[in-house]
Amino acid sequence: MKKLIAFILGTVLSLFSLQSFAQSVTDYRLEDLVTTDTYIRSSLPNNSFGADQNLVTGGWGDAYISMLKFDISSIPIIVQGDRVSLWLYNKSPGGAAQPTAVNIGPSAGSFTNNSTWNNAGLMWRPDLVKQVNVSAYGYWTEFNITEFFYWWKTNQLDNNGILIVPLNTDNYFNFFSSSNTSTPTAQKPIIRVIRPLKLKWPLSTAYSSRVVTQKFGSDWAGGTTCSTTGIVKKHNGTDYRAAAGVSVYAAEVGIVKNIFTASSWANVITIEHTKADNSKFTTNYWHVNPYVAVGSQVNRGDLIAEVANLGGNTHFHFGIRSGAHLINSNSKDVSSSGALPQTNCDGWPAFPENFIDSESSLVLFQ
Repeated sequence: MKKLIAFILGTVLSLFSLQSFAQSVTDYRLEDLVTTDTYIRSSLPNNSFGADQNLVTGGWGDAYISMLKFDISSIPIIVQGDRVSLWLYNKSPGGAAQPTAVNIGPSAGSFTNNSTWNNAGLMWRPDLVKQVNVSAYGYWTEFNITEFFYWWKTNQLDNNGILIVPLNTDNYFNFFSSSNTSTPTAQKPIIRVIRPLKLKWPLSTAYSSRVVTQKFGSDWAGGTTCSTTGIVKKHNGTDYRAAAGVSVYAAEVGIVKNIFTASSWANVITIEHTKADNSKFTTNYWHVNPYVAVGSQVNRGDLIAEVANLGGNTHFHFGIRSGAHLINSNSKDVSSSGALPQTNCDGWPAFPENFIDSESSLVLFQ
């Protein structure tokens, strides 16, 4: 019986925990699907290694290619904005080997655990190849297979599985755990389907014409540093180009939790929202002239402010944080912050403190 596993914050896959911010995150383990995963080696052209503990890609003078095929009948069709990813855990092979970047693509032909190198060349679909930078040993790598999955599910492409081909074979190896591995279940391959949280685009200008002027996670251009380390804070929102007077709307229904003035940065509005599962998140809107008051109930799409005039630095900062509105034990309004230190400092928690990149796959603006 195929088993569906939904992982949430606090599971063994805690490295994925921020993804629980999305509308839904559902994981399917390959070991619970009908799966073929194997690798083949070029120096033994008439033999394959069959099902193995590891999906080896790389080589040392020769080459190893990994191949995965899995039944997707139990996974629902996706809709616009959904993301489907294959997650593989890269174990260490020992020695001086290093991970290698890879190309992935859907196979043009079927294969089994007895496939040989001689027919590997017949399987590759060079027109659909994607390059992926692989994680270090001991970490997961995400392979975005959204397009492949959609084409398989809508019968535009035969589901013959995926090939993983190394870009470097000079003592570069990936040892991805396979579905047959004897290592902990937590390291076995996963298909993850993310249905993003759908928010109202907060500016009156078109989402399609947006221009990011400072990315989430970059060193904050404002230049404020941690007093004990001198290290520049990290930007925990996204800056968008916007002219003074542009209308600002509530991204979702919620309650205005805070409004304050920040010297030359004009004002910030922070709104707390409640999702269908009763979990909460906040949005903040920096560099605005507010039209609402603390305690106000706002609806999705309500006009709440206009972009303030900051002279030559006029722009709009939008922040999203997973969790209820937070004022910590040091009386710092964490949810309203625009940048955070890289380590706990001056009463502030360390970046990212549950802030979400508005340009990530966890969010879909409408």
